[in-house]
Amino acid sequence: MEPDYIKLKDVKPALSGYLKESHGLLDLSPVPDDRIIHDVRVLMKKSRAVMKLVAGTAGSDFFNREYGTFREVGRILCSWRESSVHRKTLKELKKMHPSVFKQLAGNQKVESLMKKTDQPAEPATEMKETLEKIRELIYKSSYRIRFQTMTDLNPELLLKELQKSYMLTAEKYLTSRNSLKPADIHELRKRAKDFLYQLWFFRPVNPPVIKSLEKKLDILTQNLGKYND
Repeated sequence: MEPDYIKLKDVKPALSGYLKESHGLLDLSPVPDDRIIHDVRVLMKKSRAVMKLVAGTAGSDFFNREYGTFREVGRILCSWRESSVHRKTLKELKKMHPSVFKQLAGNQKVESLMKKTDQPAEPATEMKETLEKIRELIYKSSYRIRFQTMTDLNPELLLKELQKSYMLTAEKYLTSRNSLKPADIHELRKRAKDFLYQLWFFRPVNPPVIKSLEKKLDILTQNLGKYND
């Protein structure tokens, strides 16, 4: 396919939008709730997927710096996300297996995980410092991207990067299917999400086909997420 015939969604506005939305979500409340943490983590995953998509056309310094920033923000938020995931998973299991949880009555570990603590009006000192660090990381990345030239990205090179994502997802699928190890299945989910988020930029090529594939990948990653939890 010739580059002249490939019309894609603009990358830079989308990436800038992910960061702007992340900053806006974190400004909604002094203490971010589970929903905000989840949404910002998703936006960081989308941002990393974009960086992988432009890896072949962006300079290595730009890629390493911004990808590293998005990964660091995601890493920090991951520890905050774990407790809410544990609580949600246990509540779902309790509905499915009430007799088991009757036997666990009084188990302090289970009860502490299932109990949702009230959100404080103001964050603790350590959390406040961490939130400021996250905001600063996102703000500085947004500022750098504003001056990064991304208007002449070669569509053919982007298509090759998308193909790499597809091949890697397929490879991880075969590995996880044969091993059934949680680590391999988790890796499949991450690669499938990259592929899903990158596909969005290719919707103009064939909207019905791309949207259909996006829907299937979204269901796949959601089910893999439930399995991982």
